[in-house]
Amino acid sequence: MHRLIELRDVEKLLCEAERFPGGNGLVTGVGRFAKSIFKFNPISASEVFGYLIASATGVRVPGMEAVWTREVVRKGSVDAAPGRIGILVEHRQDWTPLSRNAAAGLDPAMVARALALCVFDRYEWGEFGHSCGKVYFVDLERLLPPIQPELLLSASETERVEWLTALADHYGQTAFSAIREVIEEAKQLRLDNQVARELRRLASLRPETYSRFLEIAGHPLDELLSRFVSSVFGGRLNSIAEYVDLPIHEVPAWL
Repeated sequence: MHRLIELRDVEKLLCEAERFPGGNGLVTGVGRFAKSIFKFNPISASEVFGYLIASATGVRVPGMEAVWTREVVRKGSVDAAPGRIGILVEHRQDWTPLSRNAAAGLDPAMVARALALCVFDRYEWGEFGHSCGKVYFVDLERLLPPIQPELLLSASETERVEWLTALADHYGQTAFSAIREVIEEAKQLRLDNQVARELRRLASLRPETYSRFLEIAGHPLDELLSRFVSSVFGGRLNSIAEYVDLPIHEVPAWL
C-alpha cells in the first residue's frame, strides 16, 4: 500500500519551486527527498500508479511519493480543483538522458522490463536515463487510463460510474495494438526474446498480488481508485495472456 501525503499551501510551493524542464518544479524538503521533481498535472494520478507498477515488476525507477490537496490551486498554468493528485519524483543530480538504443546497450535486461511495461501505456512512452552507474526509466504519466481524481471527487456517484466505465472501455480497446507496438520496438532493439519472456512473466501475475501493490490510501477516493486501477490493469494482463497463449484470470471488479 502506498499512502498519499496531503499537501497544504500548494500555490506557495509552486511559486517557490525552481523551474525544471517539462513545466515541472524542483522542490526542496518536501516529503522524504532532499530534492524532488514536483509534477502536478491533471493526470499525475496515472503516473503514481505507473511508478507502483514499475517498482513491483522490477523496472528501475527513481523514488517517488504521491501527494494530494484539498485546496483550489491557481498558479501560472496550474488550475486544480480539490482532490488533485500529484507526484514527487526523486531528483538525481547526475542524471543523463539516454536513447533507447543507448539504454539497451548498457542494461538490456532492465530495458526489456521497461518495454514490457509500455504495454500499459497509451502513447508517449517513458524515457531512459543514467544515474550512479545504472539505467532508470522515468516519465510514466501515460500509463493506464487518464484518471482525474478531482473531477471524480466533485461528480455524483452516477457520473463517476459513467466516466470510469468509458475510460475502462476505451483503454481496453487499445490493448492489442499496444502489445504489437512494444513487440515491434523490441525487434528493432534486438530484445524480442527478452521482452517476450517479460510479457509472459507479467501475464502470470495474480489478482491478489497486483491488487496489493496497486492499493493507495490517504485520499478521499483511495478505495475506488485502487479498485478501478486493479481492474483495468488486470484486463490488460488478460490481453497479454491471450496474445502469448497463456490462461487468463478473473479480473477484480471495481463497481
